[in-house]
Amino acid sequence: MVMVDHDRPYCVEEFPDGTRRITTAVYWRHQLGGEAHCLARFYSLPEGKRPVVILSEIRSNPYEYPLGLDFSAAARALLNILRKLGETVPDAAIWVLHHGRFSYYDSLGVEDYGVFDLRGEDGGNLDELANYRRLSSREAQDLLADIPKSSVEDDVVKAGLERIVYW
Repeated sequence: MVMVDHDRPYCVEEFPDGTRRITTAVYWRHQLGGEAHCLARFYSLPEGKRPVVILSEIRSNPYEYPLGLDFSAAARALLNILRKLGETVPDAAIWVLHHGRFSYYDSLGVEDYGVFDLRGEDGGNLDELANYRRLSSREAQDLLADIPKSSVEDDVVKAGLERIVYW
């Protein structure tokens, strides 16, 4: 169900296996000085499985303010949104940076995933590149195996970004 909070739509979905997915756009002031945004999906998985947070770089975000260079600020902005919705993200959560054909006009169309090691209530203060690890295709498949499938194309609509042309 799509809802609106402070003029920002978000979508909360419950799945039969107990998974809860929250989809929203995240806006923040990038450390390089401008306004940035990305697509965020938070997956609260059934007991015993680590929550997964996927932040996707989308091409409507200014090219000079890449998500990967300010990931912790985007994470903090998402944590603030989730807190308002009554969600908490445990330290055990897996934080994923996601790129694909929706990220840049010159993209080769290949989806790429990496993980950031974020800890702490505020998303941590960290050297972004020192705490990043790119996932192999196999690692990405394994990580995403337990979460409900959705496309960036569908999720940008749920997050209120449908006015942006991605393809």
